[in-house]
Amino acid sequence: MKTFSKLLIGLICVGLAPTLFAHSATEDAEAGIKILFETSPLPAMTQQKSSLVFLVRDMRAEEGAEPVLGTIENAKVMIEHMDSGKSWGPFAVEEARRNPGRFELQKVFAYPGEYEVEITFNRTGEERQVTLHWDTDIADWNGLVLQ
Repeated sequence: MKTFSKLLIGLICVGLAPTLFAHSATEDAEAGIKILFETSPLPAMTQQKSSLVFLVRDMRAEEGAEPVLGTIENAKVMIEHMDSGKSWGPFAVEEARRNPGRFELQKVFAYPGEYEVEITFNRTGEERQVTLHWDTDIADWNGLVLQ
């Protein structure tokens, strides 16, 4: 029985490994902004609190891709479940005061599947609005529950 448990845990870890470290990045060259997007904890699942994390990097900074407090303002997030077409938001997101460049939105996802996440913002001091998109998958918690 112990061998079976170890084998099962090993298979789950191997199967989830790509998901555990998955994130995506996108940038707007004109605004000089690069954003890394990730969900936490990974894998993101239904029926548990998940965070959508946006790590903003200022590509105009001297070192390049450095986090700079106050790089963007008026950040809002929209979320759409691709299978059902349901959408939520906009949700205002604030920059973490002690963690420059980190924006986080905590939600509980009810539906498994693919979601499109959209963040809209202005670069501080500029009027142009920037909109960036990501796709993320939310796994079904019920698929892991032994009943």
